Amino acid sequence: MVKLRYAPRIWLIPAVMLVFLGLLSFWVWQRQIDNQALLLARHTDDVALQAARRLEVFMAAELRAANVFARRWSEHEDRDFSKERFERFAQILIQDLPGFQAVGLLSPAYKVGWASPAAQDVLARFQRLDQRPLLAQLRQNQEPNFAEPYLNAQGVTNIAAIFPLLRPDEFLGFMLVQFSAVRLIDTCFHTRIRAEFHFAISDGDRLLFRSSPLVNWAVGGQAAPGVSQGLQVLNRRWQLRLWPKPELAASYGWGVGIPIFLFGIMLSLGFSWLVLLLLRRMEMLRWARDQQAQLARKVLHVQEEERARLSRDLHDELGQLLTALRLEIDWLEKRLPSGCATEVGVMENATTLIEGATTELRRMCSGLRPPLLDDLGIEAALASLVKEFEERMATGIDLGLDLDQQSPALAPELALCTYRILQESLTNIRRHAQADQAWVQLTVRTGTLTLSIRDDGVGFVESQLEARQGLGIEGMRERAHLVGGTVAIESSPKRGTTVVFRAPTTVPAQEEKA
Repeated sequence: MVKLRYAPRIWLIPAVMLVFLGLLSFWVWQRQIDNQALLLARHTDDVALQAARRLEVFMAAELRAANVFARRWSEHEDRDFSKERFERFAQILIQDLPGFQAVGLLSPAYKVGWASPAAQDVLARFQRLDQRPLLAQLRQNQEPNFAEPYLNAQGVTNIAAIFPLLRPDEFLGFMLVQFSAVRLIDTCFHTRIRAEFHFAISDGDRLLFRSSPLVNWAVGGQAAPGVSQGLQVLNRRWQLRLWPKPELAASYGWGVGIPIFLFGIMLSLGFSWLVLLLLRRMEMLRWARDQQAQLARKVLHVQEEERARLSRDLHDELGQLLTALRLEIDWLEKRLPSGCATEVGVMENATTLIEGATTELRRMCSGLRPPLLDDLGIEAALASLVKEFEERMATGIDLGLDLDQQSPALAPELALCTYRILQESLTNIRRHAQADQAWVQLTVRTGTLTLSIRDDGVGFVESQLEARQGLGIEGMRERAHLVGGTVAIESSPKRGTTVVFRAPTTVPAQEEKA
């Protein structure tokens, strides 16, 4: 059992963190209180902008419906301009669309016309307001516009839109659509805005609508952070003024930050205790990690030694037996009497099988422990490995070597790691990639070795790498970690896969620890 000694600072660090986090919680609480007004103002700003745009869109839809009525009236193919047809169209608008209060027609001379419903007397009010200059301008521009807002007998503000009635080469007069501002705007705003905000809409110095007759600019005895937002409706520039209700303002008060402060204090205590436990285990975890790394190095070292021993035994023992067996068969073949074609064919087949077994044995021995790596170095070993794989699969492999000749020879551990990663990558390409071409590039520059293996195969989704990776990929990363390097894998469906191994040419020292 390992007994660890803890440094004196291990107790000081949690205490300092506790004080620091406590002060930080208090500062966050104060900042939360200070930011409530700013958050409320931003929320009000956003709602005002959304409400203004909503009203613009709503008014545009209402005016578009009225404009369709005007066009249908003017362009009727039968030239049916009867009062019955006008009243039928007007009733459809008033009944089906919110805000429409009355519809009127005015002759080109501004005198004769109809109104529906007649009780609204929209034409009489319009004529009393002396809108002839506006009508003349509309006739010239051929575009709809709003007239000046006015109050009815009940003190409700009404607004009227005027549409010129045009046929090709003929002017038929004007259509007047009277809207109830209260009904129109009241329909537009949804319940959430009503629940949280007071608002008012004005046209210049005329108040068109306000959400509550009791509303004022003071909320809770203090000035409310109200905002104004302009919107354009035809030729009129309306102003939306919006400010939060007392209930919404209270929800942004200082009391909102108390749970944050209490949570911060509790979090400070808990986190400081966890840090203390963590620091007490750091030495043990570091020691265990070092032991694990040592064990992994030993396992790989023993594995390579066992592969080398197995390669030698196979080559020396089984290779000699296969050679002797071939010599015996050659001796028997030479002593067969002439005319024994069947026996000669059998001997030749046996010789062919022995030669194939000998070739496969050499390949297996080379895979277990590449002799070229020890005898001729990394370049010859990689070239031989690439050639071997290229002969065994229908994939072309381009090998590029760019080694700094001034650099010292690679350490045996790094050379073997590079060889194994390339071997595993080419095996994966042969088994899974379905590639037509692969590219291998080894570069050694400024103390860094980079091995890149790329193919044009089917690829895969990178998010599924953890689910599909086996011992091969994990083994590559473990080998790279032991020489201080990394393995990065990039892939996408139908775009191939790229494996990049980078490591310093100086392998970190592997010291034994008790």
